[in-house]
Formats: sequence, C-alpha cells, structure tokens
Amino acid sequence: MRIALATPFDPGLAGNGSSLRARFWRETLAEMGDLTTFVVPVSTPSPVVDAQPELGEFRVVEPMPIENAVFPERSLLASEYLGVLTGETAPPFDLIVGFRSYLGPFAVGLRGGSPACLVVDLDDDDVAFHDSRGEHDLARQHRVMIDWFAPHTDLLVSASGFGSTAIVPNVAPSSPVAEPAAPPTHPPIVTMFGNLDYAPNRDAARWLSTEVWPLVSRLVPDAELVVCGTGSDDLDHGIGFVDDLGALLERSRCTVAPILSGSGTRIKILESWAHGVPVVTTSLGVEGLDARDGVHVLVADDAASFAVRIVDLLDDPAMRASLSRSGLELVADRYAKPHVATAARELLDQTVRRSIRRPGPAQADDLDLAEADDGLVVFEPTASAAHHLNPSAAVVFMLCDGATDAVTIAERYAETFGLDEPPLAQVVRTIDDLVHKRLLEPASWTVAPTPRQ
Repeated sequence: MRIALATPFDPGLAGNGSSLRARFWRETLAEMGDLTTFVVPVSTPSPVVDAQPELGEFRVVEPMPIENAVFPERSLLASEYLGVLTGETAPPFDLIVGFRSYLGPFAVGLRGGSPACLVVDLDDDDVAFHDSRGEHDLARQHRVMIDWFAPHTDLLVSASGFGSTAIVPNVAPSSPVAEPAAPPTHPPIVTMFGNLDYAPNRDAARWLSTEVWPLVSRLVPDAELVVCGTGSDDLDHGIGFVDDLGALLERSRCTVAPILSGSGTRIKILESWAHGVPVVTTSLGVEGLDARDGVHVLVADDAASFAVRIVDLLDDPAMRASLSRSGLELVADRYAKPHVATAARELLDQTVRRSIRRPGPAQADDLDLAEADDGLVVFEPTASAAHHLNPSAAVVFMLCDGATDAVTIAERYAETFGLDEPPLAQVVRTIDDLVHKRLLEPASWTVAPTPRQ
C-alpha cells in the first residue's frame, strides 16, 4: 500500500508535542506500507531535516501563500492548490493522512481526483481552542475550513475524540518505567515542563510562578520550582531546554500542568506518568485523558487550591506512591506507543477497506448472464427475476467493470457502434436505469472540487 503523510510539523523536532505526534504517525504508517512524508513547514522552524530516513521518502514542500479572507492563515500557506501541485510529482497513493486541521485543504488537493482514502487528524479542537482565548473570528475561520474539507474525508480523528472524531490518543514520549524512582529528600523539587513558546503554556507558567508558588513557598520554604523546555529561559524559575528530562523527573517530587486555556491532551502529563511522577493539574489540563481526580492526578482550578494540592504531595509519601502507581498503570494500559499504534493501524485498515472506491459503475454480484438474439438476459437469482437488455443497454452493461468511468464507457460505446461522437448523456441514462434495477453498483467516488488558485 502506498501511503502519504502530510504534516506541518517536523517529525524529528524535540520538545514539541505536535512534532511528537507527527513522528508517531510517521512511524506507525511506515509499518503499513510504502510511506512518503510531506512536511509543509507552516508551523515548524527551518531547516527541516529528515531524522529517520529509514521510514521512507521525505519531502519538504515550500508553503505558497494564497489570498483568501475566509480560511486561517496557515491553511492558505498549505493550500489545496499547493496539494494539487505536489501530487503532480508524486506517485498515486492508497491512503493519505493529513495532520492538523489547517493541512486538510492541502491533503484534499494531494488526493486530487484519485480514489485514495483520505484521513485527517485534527489533533486538537482548534475551534474550541480559539474560542477559549476569545479569538472568535479565528474560531469561525477554522469552523468554516473544517466544514469545507470534512465531506471529502473518509475519517476525522483527534487526540481526545471530541465531537464526531475517532480517537487516536497521544502517546507517552517515553516507555513506562518498571518502578518509579524515589526522589531525593531535599530539596523537594516541583517541575513544570513543555514548549514554553506555546502561549497557553507560557500563560500557565506565569500564573504558576506569580499566583501559586508564593503560597507553596510559605508552607514549604525549601521547595524548589523548576520550569524547563523551549522558551522557558526568560521566565521566572526557567532553566531552558533540558537534554535529559528523565533525569530531572527522577529528582522531582511531582510535576505540574497548570493549564488555563487551550485544548487537546497534555503529553506532559503522559510523560510524567511514564516516569512514575505524580501530577497536579487543572480540569482543563486533564481534559481528554482517562484520569480521575485523586486516583491518577490531583486537580485544582484556583491558585489557593492548586498550591494546597502541591503541598499535599510534597508532604505525603503515601499519596505520592499511590498516584505514581496509578498513573504508571494507566499510561501503560492506554497511552504506551505500542498499544496506541496497533489500535491506530487497525482503525486505518478498517477505514481503507470501507472506502475502496470505484471510478466507474460495476456489475452487481451474483448475476447470471445469457446471450439472446436481440441483446442480453440478466438473471437475478436472489430476486428470482430476469431482465432483458437490448443491444445498446447490453453493451453499456458489459463495459461496466468498476474501473472505467462513464466518459470512457461512452467513448468505447461509440467505437462499438461506429458513432462520430460519444453519446455520454444516453450512456449515463442507461447506467442510471441499470443501477435502479440493481444490475449495477454505482461509481463510489467523485473527483475532488476544482482547487482555488
């Protein structure tokens, strides 16, 4: 099977949750067939370098701005028309997976008029994300864009399964540890990590350091807060990107994910669970995860309650051990990469099988044919019925093999009867009549809409 992955994120980039998900898709799809990865770098720093050449062909597609006042900016840089141009120099694909909503138009264009199965991973709920930040015009633009390309897809998926999307959860970046490490007694370290260039994470870090941490420090004066990740250098308690996050987590009593806005599942929580480190987060932070407050995480939504939850974990070894064990079990059962990858491949296999397309009408199953002096007799055993087709209808019927579209059937019909012009309208009417009689199955896909230029 020939497969294409279209992603706006560099799958090889470290410290970025979206790049991690892009890498998950690349590794998962490479096990299903011959994979070509298209990176359209509208959301990732340049240069983009193929970090996993063993996973198949890797192409960087330069964005092409197209003026349009309706769709979000990133989708204009990765437009449907750019997808069409890219497809002209690519082999035909059986399956195309587009990652993120704003690459949906590009993925539609990449498929073009082919019968490829098209899946778009929205990942996050971009409409809800922008609405939560008061960016209602951007939310409307995303809604319009998704409503436009969704009818051309065979499946929409997301990390949390919101709306009518199928769920493909995020995976823990690290394999779950066998046993959580016991952190040093002093100083008690509380760690927040993530991509701090991402606005919701940056807002969370500021709230943590200004509203929450002073309350923690009053109760546990020797506690130390560490904020790490890309973009954290200029933040209070920030130490920048950490090469060995695992070593830092082993020294941490707990981690925090004080998310106040945004959408999607928090890979930082999965990573903490995988290392056996308990987590304090908000209701929004745990949204989309199969977790229960007090069992897998501690949840608080105001500064005072959040501080109390942190102090509880710092002071209570039994609570830390219980949360650590429950989180580790949950991530191993639901969010470990082998489990999620297997489920994703099964979902895609089912979708491809359901979406097998015919460019033209095909003869129905279980029919018996008999030649007649004036045409063809078609027996329908299941209905105990016989249909007499005149020579004209018989020729159309015999030309319907599922691989030939109506235009080509009309051309071959004209050759058979020595006509100057293909009688397309007549052939289409005959096909419709034979479909109505259940002697033909209709074509099961249509050419994608003409791209905007």
